[in-house]
Order: sequence, then C-alpha cells, then structure tokens
Amino acid sequence: RMREQPFGAGVGDVWMGTNEGLCLYDLDRSVFAEHAHPTHPHSLSYGVAITDDDHIWNGDEYQISRWNYSDDGDLSPSADLLEFWSPWPVTLGVDQIDVADADAVGEQVWFASTLFGVARVDVGASTGTSGTALYAEPTTALAVRAVDSRTVFVGTDAGLWVLDIATDHIVSLAGTAPFDQPISQLARDISGSADAMWMAVPAGLLR
Repeated sequence: RMREQPFGAGVGDVWMGTNEGLCLYDLDRSVFAEHAHPTHPHSLSYGVAITDDDHIWNGDEYQISRWNYSDDGDLSPSADLLEFWSPWPVTLGVDQIDVADADAVGEQVWFASTLFGVARVDVGASTGTSGTALYAEPTTALAVRAVDSRTVFVGTDAGLWVLDIATDHIVSLAGTAPFDQPISQLARDISGSADAMWMAVPAGLLR
C-alpha cells in the first residue's frame, strides 16, 4: 500500500506499507528509509493513511500506530511514534490483527482487517484521546476506501460491501454479480465529473 503525503512537513514524501514494515521515500533527499516500529520492526505493514493533522497512520500484523513525521533530516522513527494500540479486543503485541488496508477522510481513519473486519478511529486532538468504532460486518476485509465521512466501500474475500455511517446501514453486494468476487484493492476515480470506484478482482478491474 502506498500513500503520498499531501501537506505538512513531508509534503511529496511517499509512505509504503510492505511485508518488511513501514518504509518512507523522502522526496527532498531522494532516499528510502525503513520506518521501523520499535516493537515489531519487520511485521507485515500494509495499511497506510494520512489525516488532516499531518499524522501518518499505519496498521500492521499486531497494532495500529500514529506517527508525526518531523522531516528534520533524521529518518529514524524513534521520535516520530506518538502512540500505538489495537482497536479490537486482543492482547497488544501478542495477538495478530492482520490489517490489510487503511484510508483516511478528514479526522476519521478506517482500517480493514482480514481477521476482524472494519474499525473506524475518530482522531483525537492529542494522543490517547482517539475513539474507536467497530463493525461486526463484514468479517474479512481486504481493502477500504472512504468516499467521504458518510460512505465507505469495503472489499472482502467474498465481494463488495458499502457502509452508510450516518444511518448505520450496511449493504452487502457480495451476492450480486460482478461484485460477488474477492476485491483486494479499491481506488477512487476522480478524473471525471462523477465519482467512481475502481476495484481489483482476480480477473482484472471493475469500475
């Protein structure tokens, strides 16, 4: 998973969630650097999102993390990690949560877990003040994209789900062709006058 930092100290930098941990491409210095987590430096680290407060959010095998990248020339992540926790009721750092994707819109961050489904973090102004909302369905999430603060698309191993946050209404399209197949990635298409969603499926792409 890849995210370009749109604003703040590291504007233009690219964050990558990889199978060896979180990686940063620093645009100013044209260098790559591991942004290793202090407790799980090489865990599968796929979910990456950036919120309006210029914080980088990352989900990996064991926890979600909140980073404040300073862009001060020191690419060591030791001073950048603000906090880490699990949104699901598991033993932190012991039980896996296997986050596969993340997305942010405004002050909300969404995490897709292949084991526990979907979690939403409502970002607090300071560390330790964020709130978490868990969704019972879908149970196996591979990809997540927030259209806005109301509508969220979720790709699962069985197909597409759509969440309406304002009404707590969840619609499953997993039984409706062609959305009844594994969707491993989602991306918004904003090139035209109307919003659309691209979906990666085993045979190719859906729009």
